[in-house]
Amino acid sequence: MSLTRQSAQRQARCKLVQTTTKGGVMALKFLGIFPDTPTNDSPTIWLDDATGDLVIQSWTADEETVTEAQRVGSIPGHSTEIPAHESMIRLPAVMRQYLPGPEGADQ
Repeated sequence: MSLTRQSAQRQARCKLVQTTTKGGVMALKFLGIFPDTPTNDSPTIWLDDATGDLVIQSWTADEETVTEAQRVGSIPGHSTEIPAHESMIRLPAVMRQYLPGPEGADQ
């Protein structure tokens, strides 16, 4: 399938949802959901149009995944502990198709 056709199909699946928050209006655009999903318990990705942030619902990383990520680490001197206000999730590989590319690139 061509990239242009994939982009058109992805855009057709996208919808804009506006949610009122204390700070104003948050405009979330639905990017994708786990293919062949049941009605509940499904990895989902949204894009916050105002900030460019991704909002991701996915499976909580198991203890083995967290331990391995902590063993591998990130940058020297940075803690590998997960702060109380953060979560580690596992996003299935098939969901990568919904992640936006670099700004300005054809998606």
